[in-house]
Amino acid sequence: MASVRWTWWAVWVILFSGGCRSVPASPVRTGQGDLGVPVRGLVACGESEDARLQLDPARPLVVFVPSRGDPGTRYREIAWRFELQGEQVACFEYDERKSLEESSAGLIRSLEGLESRLPPSRIVIVGHGTGGLLARRALIRERKDALRTGTGYTYTLVTVAAPFAGIRSSADCGRTWLQVITLGASALVCNLIAGETWHELPPGSAFVTRPGTLLPQVEEAIQVVTDERGACRRRAVDGSCLVPDSVFTVGEQHNPVIERDPRLRRVQVSAGHAEIVGEVGIPPAKLITVLEKEGILYPSTRVASP
Repeated sequence: MASVRWTWWAVWVILFSGGCRSVPASPVRTGQGDLGVPVRGLVACGESEDARLQLDPARPLVVFVPSRGDPGTRYREIAWRFELQGEQVACFEYDERKSLEESSAGLIRSLEGLESRLPPSRIVIVGHGTGGLLARRALIRERKDALRTGTGYTYTLVTVAAPFAGIRSSADCGRTWLQVITLGASALVCNLIAGETWHELPPGSAFVTRPGTLLPQVEEAIQVVTDERGACRRRAVDGSCLVPDSVFTVGEQHNPVIERDPRLRRVQVSAGHAEIVGEVGIPPAKLITVLEKEGILYPSTRVASP
């Protein structure tokens, strides 16, 4: 039993070892001479936190929500692919020790800031891993601070390798009886490892079982499910795997409540957790293929044509 406990603690340390990072506020400018209005949480993907985010009101916008512990640089390759077809990209940064509920409220405020600065248009939101949980939570209607409807804005939500069924390795954090017999020690450990998200991520948590309904202005939702079995991020010379690329199972990404939404299209891909979104200098070919088939990205031939 002790070995099992240490196993899931180790997994959580790996998942959330990115630590705390401050939440920047970029002055969003829409042209020359515009000093910009601060929009908290948005930065240029892969840039420093004080990078100025200048948006063109005439160009479509894509907002990436990274998984916890992931640097924005990981998303530069897929961001470049959107930019290649004339879209502009921003990354949402958040305090990883805060709850997903609170962080999603921050994303709502960022989107409201964008809506106040840009003309009505479609905004694509792409969330990876736990960032997918956060992104969807920001677009549900069962919350007091929900985005206003009738503004003319529409949204496309793309979630990639998001554990909508909860993280199995965190199951002990959701066991009330364990908290009782340990006199609260287990809850303290969970909080030390995962911050305020510790009560949201176990299977069976309210966050998982009552995910809410997407807002009416969310016109479509693409759920990219990754089958990460046997995936490897780095191999030794002899071919053995040094760093596995398996984080969430297909089962952890399957939530029938969410999948009942007729706007949702579910696509399963055989790919590793990091592989699906790419690395610096390595384009995420499998994700690009999915997004092209789903009409989120133009086919490469169309992008390359004059």
